[in-house]
Amino acid sequence: MEIPGFDQCEKISESGFASYWTAFQQSLNRHVTLVLLRPDAVSDPQARRAFLRDIRIVASLKHPALFQVFDVIELDATLVVTVEHLSGLTLRQYVRQRGAIKGKKALTIARWVAEGLNHVYDKTGMLHLALTPDQVWINEEGQVKILGFGFSDIFSRIGYSIDDVPFLSPEQVQHRTSCDFQADIYALGALLYYMVTGRVPFEGNSSAEILNLTVTGQLPAPNPASMGATVATNQLMARLMMKDPQDRYSGWLPAMQEMDTVLDGAKVLPAGVKGRLSTILIASPARARPTGSPATTAPRRAPPPPAQSSPGATFAVLVLLAAFWLWIGMALWQLPPPVTAPVPVAPVLPVVTPVAPPVETRVEPRVERQDDRRPSTRVRVVRKPAAEEGLQ
Repeated sequence: MEIPGFDQCEKISESGFASYWTAFQQSLNRHVTLVLLRPDAVSDPQARRAFLRDIRIVASLKHPALFQVFDVIELDATLVVTVEHLSGLTLRQYVRQRGAIKGKKALTIARWVAEGLNHVYDKTGMLHLALTPDQVWINEEGQVKILGFGFSDIFSRIGYSIDDVPFLSPEQVQHRTSCDFQADIYALGALLYYMVTGRVPFEGNSSAEILNLTVTGQLPAPNPASMGATVATNQLMARLMMKDPQDRYSGWLPAMQEMDTVLDGAKVLPAGVKGRLSTILIASPARARPTGSPATTAPRRAPPPPAQSSPGATFAVLVLLAAFWLWIGMALWQLPPPVTAPVPVAPVLPVVTPVAPPVETRVEPRVERQDDRRPSTRVRVVRKPAAEEGLQ
């Protein structure tokens, strides 16, 4: 590519609406970056005027998290935006080359991006609405800068590429009449998810499939053990990516304050996750435990208070008990009388009375002593032997 006043042009990146080139500006003897817009992005005169208006506003801003805009050059049917030299890699290139960004580093990058977004919104009320990994750059020193402010109208005109769609908020996907800073808050949560996991929030074979998942789909929270995201980081991510904009943070300052709380070492956010439905499925903090960590005894829960029974419920229980006992009584009343088995009577045996053998009486005279004047007779009973008895 040849642009008057610039040489050493070399392409370094490309997005859905522009290509990015490094070049040397001869007049000022400095290296710059050229953002070459697609011709169809500014073919409409009204769209061109709106873009020039917004880019002039961005050029008036100065912040360490923003790329400084120097100039806009009209080249044939398109526009070329001159910005300070982009050194390093886009966030997408960084993750693809080096893998997921774990632990505090990912949250530190997100915190710095939030700082830049808040500065622009606070000073101008301008929204980014196209915050993707191609618009965030990281240099070798770890410095993070945002590009792409003022390009939102171009995105809405020419559409988003399939690589950009996963970072759109549900309200952008549903083409709501107006979006506010909550759309950029959702995009920041999607960027944080991308850094921690190394994957875009939703994947599909077409943009339509990804758009549908953005509105209705949910994602499991990153694993604290393997991805370096604490429970507090997952809670923060879930709050940033709430489906309903009203359930997200009410401003950039509350969001940055909770980021600082997590960076200071908080394991769980004190306020938890408020809202109805988030893109991130977050587990209960009491149950979340990193895989491979030693199990700990869970604190005993207080027993639930006894249930307060109403008078109506007590009366119903009494009626049921009375009906039950009445049913038991009726059942017993209708039972037949019990059949008793006859008691067995022992047979009466004849009583045999033994017969005594006959007794023989003999009278023998007894002579008393000489001094006894009258003779006496003594009777002695003599039993016959059994043999003699049989002979008679």
